[in-house]
Amino acid sequence: MNIDDFKKLISNIREQIPCPHCSKKLISKNIHILGTAFNEAYFMGRCQNCPNDVMIHATIGYARPHRGLKEHTHTMKVVDQNDILDMRNFLREFNGDFISLFTKKG
Repeated sequence: MNIDDFKKLISNIREQIPCPHCSKKLISKNIHILGTAFNEAYFMGRCQNCPNDVMIHATIGYARPHRGLKEHTHTMKVVDQNDILDMRNFLREFNGDFISLFTKKG
């Protein structure tokens, strides 16, 4: 990914991905690159209107014409104390056998 790709991505993010909380457009100076790998990039957008952040995953497809970015409206469940205790108990008993863990049973 080169600098022109980043400029296009940030421009597309500004135009196509509003803040999911207040629907205002993000501004360029509040869109930060978190990391890149091959043709993928991760951004964090901070809304200047409300105190919320937006995590953005973008992929550039060089072989196909640009179709625009898709908006994902997934909301994450807050991790509570029970979730942490469940994970702790699972890890205490886990023997490292990922094949059995991910093999469908029944």
